[in-house]
Amino acid sequence: MEARDFKEELLELLEASRFGSKEYTPYQIFIKALYELQKEDIEDILSGEKAREDLPKSKVNLAEFQEDAVKRAFSRLRKYRGVLVADSVGLGKTWIA
Repeated sequence: MEARDFKEELLELLEASRFGSKEYTPYQIFIKALYELQKEDIEDILSGEKAREDLPKSKVNLAEFQEDAVKRAFSRLRKYRGVLVADSVGLGKTWIA
């Protein structure tokens, strides 16, 4: 099967879409993608719904940013039944796991 040029068709579809000819910067696209990935957490925080997660008690004292990472990991575990912990050095991956 030979490839078909659909550039004109694609341009027509894009022009007819709600985005029209509006161009977005890479930053705007990044922020939108980030928002879509974190939307539930953001909405829960803004509504005050998830102010306190039911987390197991930690055996060590964690800094606030480490507790936030634990909460995010715990949330992903509940939602997806798995999580990949990949923070920077010194952020408490050992304790999160």
